[in-house]
Amino acid sequence: MASLRTTIPFRILSMLLLFTSMEAREYVVGGNKCSWAVPKSSVGSLQEWAHTNRFIVGDILIFEYDPKVDTLLRVTKEDYKSCNGRKPIEKYDDGRTKVELDRSEVFYFIGGAKGLCENGQKLSVVVIPQGISQLTGLRWIGKLIAILP
Repeated sequence: MASLRTTIPFRILSMLLLFTSMEAREYVVGGNKCSWAVPKSSVGSLQEWAHTNRFIVGDILIFEYDPKVDTLLRVTKEDYKSCNGRKPIEKYDDGRTKVELDRSEVFYFIGGAKGLCENGQKLSVVVIPQGISQLTGLRWIGKLIAILP
């Protein structure tokens, strides 16, 4: 009887975690206004900010920047690693860009102005499918992080 008392709550908790769904949200990149910029130090970098959040399909990233001096580029993994902005997947230049994370994959962004990416204005974001459990999501993220640069 004692085993039923311990296994039933565990099974209920497991089922709740399994069917936990997450709601899509909007995130200002870097956490505050106009933080899509070259980080002042490695502490508080854009990538560090991304690692403190969990992104799901449907979330929206808001990039705020001065459009007179910068652009936002969505690029491939290879172009992200080499800071190559010559053939972006998408180019944005409005100063307040909203990018919907519309599928589960890794999205790569770099600053479009010369020298910004090389100085740390770059971001890779891991997006997990919506509606999966938090535990499964953590395992999924672990697999994706293994392929990140």
